[in-house]
Amino acid sequence: MKDKLILEQLPNEIFQDLFEYFDICELYKTFSQLNFRIESLLTNFKYLQIIFYTPEDIDYRVNRYFLPKTKTLIINHIKSFYDPIKISLLSHIRCLILCQPTREQWNSIQPLYFPYLERLYLINSRFVYRTEQLCYLIFFK
Repeated sequence: MKDKLILEQLPNEIFQDLFEYFDICELYKTFSQLNFRIESLLTNFKYLQIIFYTPEDIDYRVNRYFLPKTKTLIINHIKSFYDPIKISLLSHIRCLILCQPTREQWNSIQPLYFPYLERLYLINSRFVYRTEQLCYLIFFK
């Protein structure tokens, strides 16, 4: 007779690998409150990512709760994300991914607002900058 493996029997490492494929909202809705162990793993998971589709997403309760633990932020098609109060919540971000960034978004990427930023990805950028111009816009403004 074959033994059946149930979700709760999976090792923690499998859950952690699995969690990396979810946006925080999906992750929270899918796995929260299943049981104490999974809830604890979710609460202590260090590699969360958040995808903002609208400026209001930053106000979403789950995002506010997990945002301080988030290392990767994906901003997808938001016209504006600069708000001094809201952007201060993002200061710990290490990886920023901008999908179709606007000039305002470019101007918001400054060391003052993102002091721990290590990686910046630009997807389908409409602006063509030489590397020197890009570095100036981000680091010397």
